[in-house]
Amino acid sequence: MRITNQRIADELGDDKFYFADKTALSNSMLSYLDESPTKFDLFMKGKWSSPSQTYFDIGSAVHSMYLEGVDNRILVEGTRASKAYKLAKELYPDSIVMPSSDYKLVDSMVDKLHKVPELQALLDGFTDRQPELAATAEFTTPSGNTISVKGKGDMLLSDGFGSPTLLDLKTSSKSLNDWKRNAWYGAYPRQCYMYMQLFQAEEFHFTVITKTFPYEVGIYKASPAFIAKGKRMFEESILKYEDLFINNNYKPYSAQVELL
Repeated sequence: MRITNQRIADELGDDKFYFADKTALSNSMLSYLDESPTKFDLFMKGKWSSPSQTYFDIGSAVHSMYLEGVDNRILVEGTRASKAYKLAKELYPDSIVMPSSDYKLVDSMVDKLHKVPELQALLDGFTDRQPELAATAEFTTPSGNTISVKGKGDMLLSDGFGSPTLLDLKTSSKSLNDWKRNAWYGAYPRQCYMYMQLFQAEEFHFTVITKTFPYEVGIYKASPAFIAKGKRMFEESILKYEDLFINNNYKPYSAQVELL
């Protein structure tokens, strides 16, 4: 597949605009397609959306505080089941409302990230650090169809000379060993390949911090094999999208009929 028109998409920098945009396919959208073409179709038509999960709040807060230096949390004493929490969610829809236990957890995780020398050494190797950048590009399939894709990088690192490096921050409820093993079997390889193409990056580093004490940190540079797997996954997803939604082979009312 041929990629063209890579660019930083400032108009998608705000999360609200990025997630509302459906003119370009994201890694998450391709995951919907892999899971269920029907779910993907309903999502694209605005008839289904991924349920809001409060456990994403910890990761969102860590991202905002560590990468951008922005703390948009609202502390509520008690639990998520309390009236105070529910009221705060209504009063502060653009903030991350947190019970005290999660609030303290985020503080501990961000503090740990700032104290890890290997992570600081990685960041110190670059003079320019740009967090939360959105980018778009166009991929042309072997059949000649052009499909727009997008991605939002956690941090783009550059020294002003060579190709940039991407840093992607993940929070994990599992151990580092479990995360590293599972990373090969989810959508992370495809995300890695997509983002490297979108941002024309030379390297991709996952930084992972666990959500349980002592908040272990792992830094994993994507290997050529990991990137190659992501390329295969991406191309398979794009060809599936082309077959079903460009060539109009999607059938909303159908069943899988196979031999076990």
